[in-house]
Amino acid sequence: MKFEAHRGVGTECPENTMPAFQTAAAQGYAMIETDPRFTADGICVLLHDRLLNRTCRNADGSEITSEICIDAISYEEAHAYDAGLAKARKFKGTKIPTLQELLNLSAKTGIAIKLDNRIQSFTETQTAALFDLVAASKARTAFTVSDFSYLDRILNRFPDAEIHYDGPVDAAALAALHHRLRRK
Repeated sequence: MKFEAHRGVGTECPENTMPAFQTAAAQGYAMIETDPRFTADGICVLLHDRLLNRTCRNADGSEITSEICIDAISYEEAHAYDAGLAKARKFKGTKIPTLQELLNLSAKTGIAIKLDNRIQSFTETQTAALFDLVAASKARTAFTVSDFSYLDRILNRFPDAEIHYDGPVDAAALAALHHRLRRK
């Protein structure tokens, strides 16, 4: 069994898209690492960069010439862009997926979802929305963290959460991590 598909199988498919996630499930990966972000209207989507420009194209396949931040456009506006064409013509029509779509795939296939530590920078409203999506799903979800106060928030809401620590490693950090995780 393969362990972690980074942004899905981004080597074969457009990263952080349903084709990449479905390929990870089909290839037997245990986990998909992904990058949540929010649109201007509060929809949690999956996109590594804050800009659409690297991974998306206009619907006609042309490059996006002005910088477009995902958090500055609505979910509907985001769907006007193609998230597959930058990788290959065969992915034409691929859209930026929502976290809900990936959680649904996880619940159906059993593949775990690992959320990148960028979630630590979300607003209170965004964090509440993210936590509500995860809590309502049947998906096995892991959280990557580097901040202990955020780790405490996760463990208060999800006491049995799988944690992937990505912060400084020294004796004090390991002791703090051990203290928090041993209560699980």
